[in-house]
Amino acid sequence: MAPVTPDFSQLNYLAKGSATQKAAYLAIIASNVFGLLEQYTPLLVGTLPLDLFTPYSDLDVLCYAPVPDTFATFVQQHFNGQQDFSLSRKKVNGIDTVIARFSSHGYLFEIFTQPIPPHRQVAYRHLLAEYTLLH
Repeated sequence: MAPVTPDFSQLNYLAKGSATQKAAYLAIIASNVFGLLEQYTPLLVGTLPLDLFTPYSDLDVLCYAPVPDTFATFVQQHFNGQQDFSLSRKKVNGIDTVIARFSSHGYLFEIFTQPIPPHRQVAYRHLLAEYTLLH
């Protein structure tokens, strides 16, 4: 029988997880990154949801922005003052992508944004496959 996959779209599963997940959850809430990005449907993927987080990991956040230029302007306005802020644009698998990076509350955040809903992005499908393999 396949494991029941957590609802990764709701961050509260982290508050019930390992000590590492709980600490990162508190930093995510304190930084208000998800609150600021709410209109872009933020979704946490990567190592933290799988409890494989290391000191070298970042907090990978997928977002949906149908107009990449609008999102790039939004991110510049809201996160430019954060430590180690950077913003880049590139094509990933032929899709216009905006990537923002910055540090907040002791964690490195990477916001990966495409004009595709997060639940359909490759990184989310990868998260689900890894979760299934690990459980």
